[in-house]
Amino acid sequence: MAVQSAQIGLWEWDLQTNRVFFSPEWKAQIGYAADELIDSFAVWEDLLHPDDRERCLNMLYRYLHRPWPDFALEFRLRHKNGSYRWIR
Repeated sequence: MAVQSAQIGLWEWDLQTNRVFFSPEWKAQIGYAADELIDSFAVWEDLLHPDDRERCLNMLYRYLHRPWPDFALEFRLRHKNGSYRWIR
């Protein structure tokens, strides 16, 4: 209820099963209804701004290989209307 009230978009990536979950709030932040995007890492990759894709994927895979405590990543995701939104 707190996530819904605050309209905080969350996503979860289970590395053991490679399953991804995007909350309805996450989808809404980039203009989509809950049933318009499938929960898939490939969807996230596809929505990344082309100028951010290589940097984000490299940093993400480096973190997965050797985690560090203050991991943060900023990037742009494509909104349904074609514009891009900064995400942290």
